[in-house]
Parts: sequence; C-alpha cells; structure tokens
Amino acid sequence: MTTNVAVGVSEPWVDYEVPFLELLFTLLRTGVPQPGEPCGLLGPLSSQIRVWPPLAGAAPWSPPPAGTAVDARQHAALTEGSGLDAVMALVPPPLEPYLGEGTWEQVFERLGTRLPPDFVALAERYGAGNWSWWLDMSAPLSLDRPREQGLAATVEGMLDGYRQLRAAHPQYYPMPAWPEPGGFLPFASTIDGDQIGWCADGPPETWRVAVGPRHWDQGPPLPGDFTTTLLTWLRGGPAESGFPGLTGRDLHPLDVMFFEPFGPGAPW
Repeated sequence: MTTNVAVGVSEPWVDYEVPFLELLFTLLRTGVPQPGEPCGLLGPLSSQIRVWPPLAGAAPWSPPPAGTAVDARQHAALTEGSGLDAVMALVPPPLEPYLGEGTWEQVFERLGTRLPPDFVALAERYGAGNWSWWLDMSAPLSLDRPREQGLAATVEGMLDGYRQLRAAHPQYYPMPAWPEPGGFLPFASTIDGDQIGWCADGPPETWRVAVGPRHWDQGPPLPGDFTTTLLTWLRGGPAESGFPGLTGRDLHPLDVMFFEPFGPGAPW
C-alpha cells in the first residue's frame, strides 16, 4: 500500500508494503509511522469514542419523496397562477440577470418592430440563459459585442436561415418570414436546432408563439404567447408542437426545471 500521508515535506509518499486492510488494522491498533515527523505515528485510535457535540442529536435522514418542493409557493405554482408570476414561482429568476449594454428602443429600432410585452417582462427578469438544458435565450439587450450574440443578432441570423430554407423547401415552411404580414419572427433556439419565435400578425400584444422545427414540418402557431407556452411546458402539460414534454418516465417537473443564467462573454 502506497499512500501520501504528509503534506509540505520533500518526500510525502511512503510505501508500507502491506495490503490496505492490514494497514488499516495496524493503524487502528498500534499506529503506523508518519513521514515528516520524527518518531511520529498515524494512530492508534483511542478505545473510547466521543461524539462531537453538534452531532449529539443526529439521527438517520430519509430523502423527501421525488417531486416534493421545499418551497410551498413553488409547489403550488405547478397548478395555480398564470403568467410571469407563476413562472417566477416555479423557477426563481437570477438575482442579477445579464441583459446586455443596450436598450429596448435600440433593439426595437434594429428589428423594425416592438416585441410582445410578456416577452420583454420575462427577458428583463431572467436575461440570458438556458431553460432546462433545452431552450437557449440570448442576452436581450446585447448589441454586437465580441464573442457575444444578443437578441437582435440572433433574430437576424435565424431569419436569414429561415428565408433560405423556405426558398428551397416552401412546402415544409409555409409561414412567410418577417417582415411579411403574419411572418415568422424567430428569437430563440433549442438544443435540437429548433427555432422558437412568433407569428407576427397584428400588434405585438397579440402575437402567438410559432416554431420552426428542425426534424418535422412546420405547424400552425400555438394557442398563446411565449410566457404562457413556457409555463405550460414547465408544468409538464400536454406537449405542444416544437415543445416536447419536459418530463420523462418517473420524473416530476420540479426535478428537471431550472434556469441556468449566462453572463457576458458566454460562447453563444
């Protein structure tokens, strides 16, 4: 048995030349030499055992049942409430979300449109990050800083890709591209390569979520806005087109929902 039993000495390693169990037995009964200390020993243990006072009342611990929320408000939000308040109850937002250095007015001017107010409110609370290892959100107010791609640049890049796909395969991409009336305006991507956006039809307050899927045909817009769709997904509700079920077999939504915030310089 060779082990490192000393720290800060020139030769901390010592070979005891015995199997581990024999070394352990000797350590407990008589002690073994400790290199680095003349005549020093590791062990032996005292024949009396003392309990460290802070552990005097210790008892066996049983883990809580799967899906049990420590926060009663979080557990209640699985079935109660709506909108951003319910999302924040389920997944507390970062204390210091990273938004970027620009302003919403700059983003709106660059995109040529305002964005749905529910999305703006959610983006301000969470900033850049990833939802449950599936949905990536860019920094909403970042504007072309090195190694950083904010919301405006994300939208522009995904729109270019969508236009090319639609031009080559219009049968699979029936929605026009923004800024055409009722056009698809993507703003986020998934780990599977899907594009999440809006059907930009009418004022932004009425826009519904739309999906540009990578592995199947594009379907019609979803019933609600982004916050409502996100909340339904977090709660493990019925799978929507492009929003696969968050939970798998024997998993509870609270076991798998989280938001991992990204900071400046994240490798988008």
